[in-house]
Amino acid sequence: MIFAIPISIALRPKWKWNLWNDCAPKFIGIGSRSTAWQKSPVETTVIIFGVPADLPPKTSWKIHNSSGFPSTQESLPVIDLPMNLFDLSGETAVVVGGTGSLGGAIAQGLGEAGASVVLLGRNRERGEARASKMSAKSAKAIFFQADATSRQSLEMAAAAIETQAGRPSILVNAAGGNDPQATVSEENPFENIPLEAWQRNVELNLSGGVLFPCQVFGAAMALAGRGSIINIASVSAHVPLSRVVSYSAAKAAVLSVTQFLAREWAQTGVRVNSITPGFFPAEQNKKLLFHSDGTPTDRAKQILRHTPMGRFGEAEELVGAALFLASPRTGSFVTGADIRVDGGFLSQTI
Repeated sequence: MIFAIPISIALRPKWKWNLWNDCAPKFIGIGSRSTAWQKSPVETTVIIFGVPADLPPKTSWKIHNSSGFPSTQESLPVIDLPMNLFDLSGETAVVVGGTGSLGGAIAQGLGEAGASVVLLGRNRERGEARASKMSAKSAKAIFFQADATSRQSLEMAAAAIETQAGRPSILVNAAGGNDPQATVSEENPFENIPLEAWQRNVELNLSGGVLFPCQVFGAAMALAGRGSIINIASVSAHVPLSRVVSYSAAKAAVLSVTQFLAREWAQTGVRVNSITPGFFPAEQNKKLLFHSDGTPTDRAKQILRHTPMGRFGEAEELVGAALFLASPRTGSFVTGADIRVDGGFLSQTI
């Protein structure tokens, strides 16, 4: 029998286990137990997630039965676990679009996990402010000004990064956004969308959101033999939302390229995955979601009704998924995957 138990959930009374050394249940053990309804012990595997950061490495832990019934195996085989599965010490992470709300939150999380973080963006003032904020929280961060829609700009940044911060092993592609001129409205129906606006939006979200950064940083990772690439998709990549037609098309292509590169680079040691955020209020969509007095717009109300959790996401809620995909321990066999952090939006039907 196998039980998978999160830290925050207590075991059922008759499956109650104690860890020796007076520690909360946070480890893996294999043993046997007897129950009130079984005369013979049952071989059981207990899988419990999480390891305290304040314990020495390779600590041995044993689990014993505390149900009051005799156990055929009082002590268990020792299993060694890495102390922190999400420790990114020694890794260099490049976050393209790290000056934005979502990219900045992910960058903060990577930095707090031990990675040396390089923020790339067009706005120097915002980038340096973000780097200073991260440094104030003991995270290693530096900003380089670069345009994700220009391969030449990224190549220049890459050369400087390797000299000043080391060879990148994590790439987060968080550049993107919607172009109002490529958005369908009563005043701007689909058939009137200018080609220039369409191309500009696709260039930002597809070329700058995946193509150029992966060509520059991803190819270098493949040559180095290791790395993790995390592309930021959108719920509109799965289901084309009303109005944002070119944005939806570009983000759908992001998912396709993610899977293509996952297959293409699988043998090189580079993993390529994506995260699909739900609706996260940020500067770029603030006017779409809220009136000037802070009340939600009709579109925001529609979104909330369609989101089973009934609220918007907070940027920090993307960090867990990013750490899972970035870590060479937790995500070592994960590539070509998309993790949805959307409050259930894509699970909702009529």
